[in-house]
Amino acid sequence: TVRAHSIELEVSHISYREYVANRQTIRHEDWTLPNPLAVCCVVVTADDEIVVCRRGRVDLGKGQLHVIGGFVEHKNTPNLKDLCVRSIVDEIQEELGIAVAKDRLELLGLFYDLMSPHPELCFRATVSHNLREIEHLMPKDGEHGELYGIEADARMIRRFRTEHATELTPSGDAALY
Repeated sequence: TVRAHSIELEVSHISYREYVANRQTIRHEDWTLPNPLAVCCVVVTADDEIVVCRRGRVDLGKGQLHVIGGFVEHKNTPNLKDLCVRSIVDEIQEELGIAVAKDRLELLGLFYDLMSPHPELCFRATVSHNLREIEHLMPKDGEHGELYGIEADARMIRRFRTEHATELTPSGDAALY
């Protein structure tokens, strides 16, 4: 349910492992096995670049371009908002090697990926590091290979999306829209 300035989600606890084992929604009379909630983030650097990475060691979207993100880990946090915020902060730390304060996050919206069915919350974060610093801090054994910087300008973002349309994950494309 979407209301002015808020999104209400009904989610249940399903692990990423359970999701990978069965990506199809199972329908049995009046119950449905839900898909897990994912989060992604448009990270804007101090030098006004948007960070985009080529996915490496991952099951979904391997070899494709994507913004930072992953699946929400249910860590005994009853508050879904806190859980989502903590999950994207953890993903940024894990994938880029940088810490982001919660107050630097802005919720952009909700996207539903029909290719690998799951809902994904898209955030934006402005960080104090420039792109070159992030390249050096990014874990070398992490899940990403190439790192791209897109000038945070509407014209340049459109150009990147057009030039790389077949390489972008659906949610990466939606986050850059």
